[in-house]
Amino acid sequence: MNEVRPAASLPEEILTHLQGVVWSMSWEGRALTYVSPSIERLLGIPSSFFIGEPQRWTEVIHPDDLPDLISRLGSLLDRDTIRLEHRFRLADGTTRWVRNQFTLIRDEAGDPHRIDGLITDIHDEREAQEALRENEERFRELFSHTQKIAVQGYGMDRTTLFWNEASEELYGYTAEEALGRDLLDLIIPDEMRDGVREEVRKMVRTGRPIPSGELLLQRKDGSRVKVFSSHTLVERSNGVQELFCLDVDLSERDRIEAELREHQESLEQANKELTAATKRAEELAARAEAASKAKSQFLANMSHEIRTPMNGVLGMAGLLLDTELDEDQRRYAETLRHSGQTLLALINDILDFSKVESGRLELEMLDFDLATMVDDFAATMAWKAQEKELELICAIDPEVPTLLRGDPGRLRQILTNLVGNALKFTDEGEVAVLIRRADRAADDADRMADHEEADPAREAVEDSVILEFEIRDTGVGIPKAKIPELFNKFMQVDASTTRRYGGSGLGLAISKELTSLMGGEIGVESCLHEGSQFRFTARLGVQEAGARTQPRRNGSIAGIRCLVVDDNATNREVLRHRLSAWGMEVVEAEDGPGALQLLFRAAEAGEPFSLAIIDMMMPGMDGLAVGRVIRADRRLDSLRLIMLTSLSGRGDGKGCLEIGYDSYLVKPIPHADLFSAVCKVLGLDGEECREGRLRPPSAGTDESERKAPTTLASRFKGRGRRILVVEDNQVNQMVAVGMLRKLGLSADVAGNGVEALAALRDLPYDLVLMDVQMPVMDGVDATQLIRQGAEGVRNPKVPIIAMTAHAMSGDADRFMAAGMDGYLAKPVSLDELVQTMDRWLPPRAPVRPR
Repeated sequence: MNEVRPAASLPEEILTHLQGVVWSMSWEGRALTYVSPSIERLLGIPSSFFIGEPQRWTEVIHPDDLPDLISRLGSLLDRDTIRLEHRFRLADGTTRWVRNQFTLIRDEAGDPHRIDGLITDIHDEREAQEALRENEERFRELFSHTQKIAVQGYGMDRTTLFWNEASEELYGYTAEEALGRDLLDLIIPDEMRDGVREEVRKMVRTGRPIPSGELLLQRKDGSRVKVFSSHTLVERSNGVQELFCLDVDLSERDRIEAELREHQESLEQANKELTAATKRAEELAARAEAASKAKSQFLANMSHEIRTPMNGVLGMAGLLLDTELDEDQRRYAETLRHSGQTLLALINDILDFSKVESGRLELEMLDFDLATMVDDFAATMAWKAQEKELELICAIDPEVPTLLRGDPGRLRQILTNLVGNALKFTDEGEVAVLIRRADRAADDADRMADHEEADPAREAVEDSVILEFEIRDTGVGIPKAKIPELFNKFMQVDASTTRRYGGSGLGLAISKELTSLMGGEIGVESCLHEGSQFRFTARLGVQEAGARTQPRRNGSIAGIRCLVVDDNATNREVLRHRLSAWGMEVVEAEDGPGALQLLFRAAEAGEPFSLAIIDMMMPGMDGLAVGRVIRADRRLDSLRLIMLTSLSGRGDGKGCLEIGYDSYLVKPIPHADLFSAVCKVLGLDGEECREGRLRPPSAGTDESERKAPTTLASRFKGRGRRILVVEDNQVNQMVAVGMLRKLGLSADVAGNGVEALAALRDLPYDLVLMDVQMPVMDGVDATQLIRQGAEGVRNPKVPIIAMTAHAMSGDADRFMAAGMDGYLAKPVSLDELVQTMDRWLPPRAPVRPR
């Protein structure tokens, strides 16, 4: 008989500090009679919660575990002690695992009296076991389907417990055949079994896995397979250790190694052959480099030899044209100069081509004003257009920033090639140059078609901009079969001996290369007998000073009604686009009668036009006739008139002013001149006009007047400077001295570098024009000696300007490195010479009387 002794009789201090919870329950009614204070640490509920409420303990048992616990309490009649794991439900809704061990206490008669129990917290242990079990399941699931790695699991008694699909494929046994069998009977060859037994015993004894390494194991069919076997011991959730073997088939590796050895031998042989081929290639490359240098030197020499006499031809032709000549003599001299300029353009194309071939074609990075460049370009090309009675139209979209950074010279070269070709291949109609932003080209085209205004809010200051240049003509067009080859070197649409048009066939190839250097592309669309459209793009920098665009909506002229009268639709479109961008309300008419009808209707409706811009040359009724009708009608007295005339019609300006026109402009019209003329005739003082940002109208200014010989001579006359011309070619001596005399300057001549040193020793010259290639002593050696003060030179710092026929890439840098201050390429143009004289021979300050 067990002694009946209530748990509450134990010392309270001991019960308080026990890790577990002691409890006592009556047999009858299953009412708790005691719970130790440690229950509060376990559940967060004081022991008093359970006393006095017999069945309250059932509220904290997890409902899924409560039926089993009650059943186990009842089974104590059959066995006095039971241990059970179940969950408590805490007040916060979480659960906690415990191990509950309880014993039945009987009275002296042997009847059930009470149940005493001890609760132990096993929550962390159960969670660890659950995590281990989940990991084991994931491990087995992972390796069950792992390809290429055969994984087996063995007990410490060598019994097979795990066998994945890769093991089935490697060894030939299915999982059903392998599981439960001894490792030795499965894959261990007879000669290895004793050693494996010993390794397994050692593993059991030490707890360390069998060493990994390469093994020759046995398949089901008796064949052998080489594997790399890696071993590890894994403790399962039930505490039992299991040996896992991970085997990788080395058969493929051995096969690959054999192939690699074979390939290695082949590579060594190929390497020997490659070494020999490389040596031959280096020899050929050296020969090619030598040939390239010889070619470049040949081109440089040919350039020099051609430019030297060309300087004489063009220089003498220019001097001859400044003398008194009869009509035939002047025509002959002009033909001579034009032919020389054509030959010079061909030479420049060949030099640029040589730079393309050698990869030495480079771009400069300069600040420039696109609007100014385009206006100057248009003025230059206008004479060629006028010779063929063609309309030349140049327009920049208002969205285009004009203060840019790039290579304006090369950009102008592309335009010259394309526009020059367009003028050459067009006999009637027009040639138009349209410039817009490439990323907004489609939007702008739609806006222009819908007569919408540009939106200033779209402008943003950017680091760079991609521009699209469109050159379209109404010429002969290009056959479709020729277009794919058009930008190839030496390509000409008509290469026959009877071809009508000249040219080297290099211009478009060079333009393509320049476009590529500018980060753009070039292309063409053409229809035979209808005309062509060339387009190229270029990425250009935007100056930090701000992306200034053309004049936009101006408060002075916004809303003013303007009538544009021109039979050419492109001219009308360009003018409408410019005027609309300034906020003007633009209406178009394609002939004189239509214009007059619009003017009279507007006047009668009380909405008269304030301005009319009228073309001179129109079929049926020209601009003068329209002007006479307008000025004869008092209803149109307030209408301001601007005439548009061509270069050949400069004399029309006086006539149009006499019949009542307020101003006239010469086509192609510079952007700034148009705005200034509009402001002037309307009597307005727009912001741009006030601040002088736009040039005054240049309609009455003639090219010949700007460069009149008397003006140039007076420009330098009286400066009293000594100039030394160092040149071995007598004709070029005469040209240089003649051009200087034309500027009001005199010069002495030296035939080579030695004579130059002697002259500089005798006199203090203010400027030296130095040829480079001369006999006895060339210009580079002479310059170096001058800078060193050799031969008693009076002024070693005298400005020295190279005046040479050397025009290859790097020549200018070489001359500057030798000590020269500037560079003029032959043939020397008068404009370039004037700029050089202005820079290096500024006017002397007047001497003040004492």
